[in-house]
Amino acid sequence: MKSYLDILDNTLSNGRWKESEEGGKVLSFFGETFRHEMINGFPLVTTNEIPIDLAWAGLEGLIHGVTSSKLGPIDGYQWRRFNQTYDENDDGCLSQYDQLKRIVDALKTDPTDTTLICTSWNPVQLEKMSLKPYRILWNVVVSGDTLNLAWYQRSAEIIRGIPINIALYGTLLLLLAETAGLKPGTLHGTFADCYIREAHILEAEKQLDREPRDLPIVTLGLNSGPMLQWSRKNATLHNYNPHPRLDFSPILL
Repeated sequence: MKSYLDILDNTLSNGRWKESEEGGKVLSFFGETFRHEMINGFPLVTTNEIPIDLAWAGLEGLIHGVTSSKLGPIDGYQWRRFNQTYDENDDGCLSQYDQLKRIVDALKTDPTDTTLICTSWNPVQLEKMSLKPYRILWNVVVSGDTLNLAWYQRSAEIIRGIPINIALYGTLLLLLAETAGLKPGTLHGTFADCYIREAHILEAEKQLDREPRDLPIVTLGLNSGPMLQWSRKNATLHNYNPHPRLDFSPILL
């Protein structure tokens, strides 16, 4: 996908070196956008083999609001139980506010609602989260019979994180569109701090020498149950023919 490769190329060409949150040097560039028309295929990077199951496992966890005592009230908790009291030392509220269910329901009853927004960023509970959200929020906009989705990240690791998140939100767009009986439209991502780890520079440059290949398609398996019960085990990736996988471990989204 040219839009992804443009982000990669621009960061390599114009980025500045700095220390990362996790330690080590990164090449960083501020302010990038990604755009993809879903009619052109499923947005899975082909210049490097991307493990789709990581994206689908992440999305499944978000949809089901998965958390634990170790993780705290992270992204999925906020999607399904925003600001609900997490423990006895929490200043959250007692009632449950299910952001995802509200969006799914509104798409059926009032799809032109301009407030179809889901946020993972809850300042009240940030200190209880084991990892503060990189993916801050996403927003659905319906135009006619087409569903579009935009998301925003405060920080974006370009080599593996952005491709996995593109696939995650691309899948979410398809799930919402199919559930609402709408056509999948535009997927749009905005990234504040884009960066490449120092150890990944040579491998990143290799991707720019590779020609993008035809995009795959996916089937979601929603016939097996409603979206809020979706499982990645029912989804299938078809016709994915990427270039050989480059080693970019560790994976940080």
